[in-house]
Amino acid sequence: MMASYCIPHSTCNTDQAGWINGAHPTAAYELVTSSACMHYTSGCCQTTYPVEIRNCSAFYVYKLQPTGCNERYCGVDDENDACTASSGSAECICPSGYSGLPCQGDFPVTLGDISKDKYQPTIVKRSVKSNLEAIITGLPSDVAILESTLEWRIISELELASSEYAEGTLRSQGTAEWTINRRSIPAGIYQVVFTASYSVGDPAQPQTLKSFNYGFVEVVTAPVRAIIDGGSSVRWGSVEIVTVDGSLSYDVDIGPGNHTGLNFAWSCLDSNASMSSDCFGSFVGGGNSISTIINPGQLEVRNTYVLRLTVFKDERNASAEMSFEIAAGEIPQVTLRCFIDCGAIVSASNKLRVTSECPNSPCIGSVYEWRLKKTECQIKHVGRYTYFT
Repeated sequence: MMASYCIPHSTCNTDQAGWINGAHPTAAYELVTSSACMHYTSGCCQTTYPVEIRNCSAFYVYKLQPTGCNERYCGVDDENDACTASSGSAECICPSGYSGLPCQGDFPVTLGDISKDKYQPTIVKRSVKSNLEAIITGLPSDVAILESTLEWRIISELELASSEYAEGTLRSQGTAEWTINRRSIPAGIYQVVFTASYSVGDPAQPQTLKSFNYGFVEVVTAPVRAIIDGGSSVRWGSVEIVTVDGSLSYDVDIGPGNHTGLNFAWSCLDSNASMSSDCFGSFVGGGNSISTIINPGQLEVRNTYVLRLTVFKDERNASAEMSFEIAAGEIPQVTLRCFIDCGAIVSASNKLRVTSECPNSPCIGSVYEWRLKKTECQIKHVGRYTYFT
């Protein structure tokens, strides 16, 4: 394959070394149109040529254009076989104390499952704890290790753009495994650098052995959750104002109870699937707050509607729905709230906690009865989604 980042010029037996200025296709048989850059003393893209790349599952096929004199498209064994170079440079960008093509250390270090391609970084979910591991081999077995220093650093895109030799931020030290705790790193693309240094041999005249490796990760945001408190299906009387609460909604990246940056939009659908942003005139005070107030008297008795809550934050959004029927007069307003094991599929080994509330006057003196109804359903698996019918 070809490298997808600027490689040193005057390599692969030519003056101007060619590399792909963009990402390779990730899906099998996907075709992308990109450009190939020729790196020489005046810059990483001194000359460009159009190129098409096909992902043939186990390999890539390139449709390349003829090049000029002293230009060559350069291939590498894989994305780990080339090193990044600064514009106009014939040298690899190496951490302090390292040099060469590629950057050389005193012993091999490999990073498990971390991409070397910044255009196709390894995905790390911000809402989930992740682990990165460095594998150190080739240390001399016949000498004593006096001291070791193991460090994990991350360098943001902004830092990489401002300095070719950015030191980055120290995130972990003392171990070859780094546990990335949930929500500990902002979303974005980072270069991850692992360095290892060992002091070995005679304590009076110790020798220092050093090595490193790097990769790229993209920390991605988790979805937002839209939750309507009170159950999925309810009946409301036509004479009493109803307040519906959306405060259980949250950003998974932050956690429940914090609504920072969340925007709320309420709407309704009738039995004809017509949508109304003011719930057919029944919203009291608008429908853009964390909760909404509905006057059922503005709706038709014995009709069923769907109340929809959409929660927005940056480019993310999620929706939740509650169906409600309007009954004549005043009736008990019963709501349900689930606290434990609340998904569509619940674990048989966990307890299920659901509470009920009936706050209006017809509930006074009421007798409560709980029933669990078993429904027959078919489960369909389509791709990574599960459907119940």
